[in-house]
Amino acid sequence: MGIMIIIPGSAQCLGQRQEQEDSFGFSDFDNHELIAHAGNVAVVADGMGGLKYGREASQSALQTFMQSYREKKESDDIPARLLKGLFKANRAVSQLALETHDEGEVGTTLVAAVIHQDLLYWASVGDSRLYLYRHNHLKQLTHDHTYAKELNLEVAMGVISNKEASQHPSKNALTSYVGMKKLLLIDCNSEPFKLEEGDRLILCSDGLYGRLDQQHMISCMRESAQMTADKLMAMVVACRDLHQDNATVAILDYLEEPEEVPLTLMQKIKKRVWKRSEV
Repeated sequence: MGIMIIIPGSAQCLGQRQEQEDSFGFSDFDNHELIAHAGNVAVVADGMGGLKYGREASQSALQTFMQSYREKKESDDIPARLLKGLFKANRAVSQLALETHDEGEVGTTLVAAVIHQDLLYWASVGDSRLYLYRHNHLKQLTHDHTYAKELNLEVAMGVISNKEASQHPSKNALTSYVGMKKLLLIDCNSEPFKLEEGDRLILCSDGLYGRLDQQHMISCMRESAQMTADKLMAMVVACRDLHQDNATVAILDYLEEPEEVPLTLMQKIKKRVWKRSEV
C-alpha cells in the first residue's frame, strides 16, 4: 500500500425548518503537526429541535469539541481525548442553558470520527450516526441513544409487542444528549478499528438517514466524496417531505494517493468543503 490520503466531502439542507440547527466541521487538513499525533477529525452535531436554542447548542458543542481536540498533546490517548472533548462540550451546552435560564431545555447530539494513520476512532452521544461504506456495503458503526432501545428490550422480554414498540410515540426520544446534567451514555469503540484502502466514513444527522434508507444511500456512493454528499442532499430534497428536518452529511474517504494529483483538483475539493463548514 502506498501513501494514504483523506478526502472530505460535506453538504447540508434546511428542510422545512426555520433555521439550520445542524453544525459540522473538519479539523485543519493543513496542520500536519497535529495530524501526525491526532489524525483527521470530522464532527456532526444536531441541535435538538424539540428543545430551545438548537442552533446555538450544536454550534457551541462543535466549537468546544474541536477546540479541545486541537489541544491534544502527543502523549494524549485519542479515545481519552475524544471523551474529554465530549465532556467539555456537555459543560458548554449546559452553561448555555444556565445563561438563557433554560436548564434542561437545551441539547444537541454529537458524533465524531478520527482517522489516525490506518485506524479509526469514534465517539457519539444521541442519534447522529457514523457509517462505514466498504465493498458496496453500508454498516452503521455507532449505536443510537433513543428510547427505541428500551422498547426493544421490553419486546424481547415479552412485555410489549413489536407493533406496540414500533408505534410508540416516544420511540425516537433521546436517552442521552450533549447538554444533560450528567452525561452517562456515550458510544465509542473500545478498540481501534482498522481501515482498508477505499473505505468511506459517513457522519450524518437523522434528517438524512431518517429520510433515505440504506439502499438509497448506497446508490450515491460510487461518486467522489463531495459528489456523494451533494447527491445525498439532492435525494433528501427530492422527497419533498412537508416535515423534513435539517439534514447534514460529512464524509471522509480513505484512499491511496495517486501518483499524480492535480493541485487544482485538490484545491477545489478543499474549497468546496470549507465553504460549507460552520466552524
